[in-house]
Amino acid sequence: QLKLQLSNQSVKISFVEIYNSLGQQFLAKIKDTSDSQIYLDISTLPSGLYSVRITTSQKTDSSLFIKK
Repeated sequence: QLKLQLSNQSVKISFVEIYNSLGQQFLAKIKDTSDSQIYLDISTLPSGLYSVRITTSQKTDSSLFIKK
């Protein structure tokens, strides 16, 4: 599982996307509840480098992670 948590607890995650290194989308998740954290099941993703894009009401930000 991948845990995403925002440092600013007053900002809520509304949408999360995961892309592989070729830009192919592997996951898109709309949050059902307003929360500053989310857990994603990445067990089915192949090993590799991924980009996660987090959208909030204030901005969209991206980070990289490696799935081993």
